[in-house]
Amino acid sequence: MNSQKLFHDFIRTYDDESNHMEDVFSFLDRSSRPAAERVRNVLNKWYDNYPDKHKSVLYKNIRAKKFPDIFFELFLHELLLSFNYKIEIHPTAPSNKSTHPDFRGEDNLGRSVFLEGTLVTDESDEEKARNKVQSLLYDQINQLELPDYFINLHRIYIPRGGQPSGKKLKQFILNCYRNLNYESVLTLMENNASHLIPRLTYKENELEIDFNFIPVAKEYRERTNHKPIGIYPGGTKLGNFGETLRTKITKKANKYGKLNSPFIIAVNCLGWGIHKRDEIHALFGIDGIDSLNSSNEIQLDENINGAWYGSNGPRNKRVSGVIFTKVYPWNLAKADITFYHNPWATYPYEGQLTKFPQMIFSDNKFKSIPGITFGEALSLDFDWPGELFDY
Repeated sequence: MNSQKLFHDFIRTYDDESNHMEDVFSFLDRSSRPAAERVRNVLNKWYDNYPDKHKSVLYKNIRAKKFPDIFFELFLHELLLSFNYKIEIHPTAPSNKSTHPDFRGEDNLGRSVFLEGTLVTDESDEEKARNKVQSLLYDQINQLELPDYFINLHRIYIPRGGQPSGKKLKQFILNCYRNLNYESVLTLMENNASHLIPRLTYKENELEIDFNFIPVAKEYRERTNHKPIGIYPGGTKLGNFGETLRTKITKKANKYGKLNSPFIIAVNCLGWGIHKRDEIHALFGIDGIDSLNSSNEIQLDENINGAWYGSNGPRNKRVSGVIFTKVYPWNLAKADITFYHNPWATYPYEGQLTKFPQMIFSDNKFKSIPGITFGEALSLDFDWPGELFDY
């Protein structure tokens, strides 16, 4: 039996939060916090349950910074195991295409199902580049020692282009810090006049950062073990996540040809989050919950464009259902999940995965059926894994 682990045993001493540029695997691997240890133990167990002949690829990819993909693959495999499925990894499809679904499972009644996992993010390439610049700026600011203050970041404007100078930014913040009078700033805070604390602006080419300083309580002065950024800038997300989901599902629907068995696509939605309106829009082409009346009834017509229904009626009938979720290592027990059944599927799915919350569309109406959580399926405590980021 392969004794290799995802996370090796060694003495860990890091007891702080992750850096903004740090990937999840790296943080979990170096964190000494009990919650991180619990996550490592569970993931090592999942990896141990994975067939030996397929482990080397997972191990290689997870160290190539593909942790979100590998985590979701291990997660889906473990779900099938928890429901006593016999599992085949990357099976050959009946169509004999060169592409292979992630899993083929067979339950105790001999019913087969193909399961494919995929990740979807709501970030464009431009947003990814901008967020990378922003994350590095956060890490650079958090390298400063500002024992008497936290920084309130009101706004960051990052144009296209290269990485700004962290050295210049830090020096600007330090110069502003040295010109502050702690007692004066604290008095403003204590008199509910924080809006009078001077707001400062750092400019470098087209980059602009607006911020001010918030004094720590007197009893915590001179402590150097806190990260300077106390308040991050707020943000809004515009656009239609449903379009992104629809494109991904449609592409997966046609990837493996005829499967002669139920086919389920599990979508892990990363980023700002997913709403029911995005899910419904992706599958049925309507404007989500805004198109439902008080009876959860909708009218499908030739003007809509969904993965399962378009101008010519039902399509992509090979897909029996789609599972939408947003699951990370630290929200395993309580992650949102909805199993949508395709009402026009060639091979409807019946099996253990229907224990999760379901959405069924019939007679132009949606019916929501409650179900179990991932935590119940995987025998995890509801408060899993404990406090990971709080001091």
